[in-house]
Amino acid sequence: MRDGDMPRDDRPGADLPGADVAAGDLPGVDVAAGDLPGVDVAAGDLPGVDVAAGDAGAGMPGAGMPGAGLTGRDAAGGEVPGGEDDAPARLTVWIAGHVQGVGLRWWIRERALEFGLVGSAQNLEDGRVKVIAEGPAARCRDLLALLSGPGMPGRVTGVTQRWDDPRGGLTGFAER
Repeated sequence: MRDGDMPRDDRPGADLPGADVAAGDLPGVDVAAGDLPGVDVAAGDLPGVDVAAGDAGAGMPGAGMPGAGLTGRDAAGGEVPGGEDDAPARLTVWIAGHVQGVGLRWWIRERALEFGLVGSAQNLEDGRVKVIAEGPAARCRDLLALLSGPGMPGRVTGVTQRWDDPRGGLTGFAER
């Protein structure tokens, strides 16, 4: 029997404190996300891993607070802005689930404008919604917290993020 075929509680490492993701849950990964030295990444940040929006960061100190756990490196290895709240940042988010045709892009646009961010929200052919937001790092973290939490239109099954240096040239917030 393969590790991935065992009941969750019987998997090796299931009893480790803080191990939210078993190795068998991550295709092609032989270690749990929390076991990677020097990497501060939530399971929902790993490409190809669907984590329910409410599960991201669950059980971590400060979980549920805007920007909680959003320091260190993202899945692409880019720096996630931490303490420099006024530093400009570019956040790209891919949202999976039943997220098209439910008013999500309009909802994201309204929240982004409330935070003073510029960018866009667009439907992708694969059924996801892609969000690009630029502005102060703290406001981008606030938007990400909303995108990863309850109360959004539709049903979110996964959120993947990437942080970059801002590119500029954006005005307003477009729905595409």
